[in-house]
Amino acid sequence: MKRYDLVNNIEEFVRRKRDSFRLLEDAYIGSRYLMRTYDINDAKECMRVAEENLKVVDEIEREIF
Repeated sequence: MKRYDLVNNIEEFVRRKRDSFRLLEDAYIGSRYLMRTYDINDAKECMRVAEENLKVVDEIEREIF
């Protein structure tokens, strides 16, 4: 895969998952500093986006290294 394709894939992934990344960030901050509760669907979405993100990072590492 060319570097240009890799960058485009990353940009597209971030665009598609923007709301999920915001939820994940909010959950992180909320759990550390605020008294917030989240429902099971929020937790599942956070897990899903974290797993997908790890796959993208693995792909980037394989491509670069």
